[in-house]
Amino acid sequence: MALRAALAGQAALLGAGFAGYTWYNRKPARKATAKTPLTAERVASAARDIVGSARGLGVVCISSGGAAAPNCRLMDTYLCDDGNLRVRLITKPHARKCGELRRGNEVTVTYHDPRDQGDNGYAALSGAVRELTELEEKERQWKSTWTFFHDRYSPMWELETRRVECISHRDAVAPSWRAAAVRRGEDGEWELEPSGS
Repeated sequence: MALRAALAGQAALLGAGFAGYTWYNRKPARKATAKTPLTAERVASAARDIVGSARGLGVVCISSGGAAAPNCRLMDTYLCDDGNLRVRLITKPHARKCGELRRGNEVTVTYHDPRDQGDNGYAALSGAVRELTELEEKERQWKSTWTFFHDRYSPMWELETRRVECISHRDAVAPSWRAAAVRRGEDGEWELEPSGS
């Protein structure tokens, strides 16, 4: 009987210790709430977070011009670490998307956030692309995992993001499933678009 009581006491002590350890090491609560005023920087920051969580896999929609629907291609992308939401795109020279990117320079890359069972949200980055032709510039922006499928002579583009559309429940950005959007102003800073634009 005394042994059982001692074991029960130890189990309770271990349980309390584990609960305390878990509480102490919990993830800090997000500061943003639905009541926190929405800012352009919060939207851009949430988009960067989503792109990082998507591990670079995005759907690239290339404008074909005129009334035709854009061509959508799944691509392995690379978000530059300068905070400006610039994205590198790479493909094979014989791929259809290579010709499409060369013909039309308006592109949207959409990233789905896989966290929270896929319910957190998404980010869509839109802008113009330019092909990188200098080998030194391509080497500076090289993503190590590209080595499995590409070489340094593979065609590469840079998307200069001019507009961001985002939903992120983690960051209380558009929690009602109506996307928030920001556009880069003439001064290079992000500006909130009016709701419903």
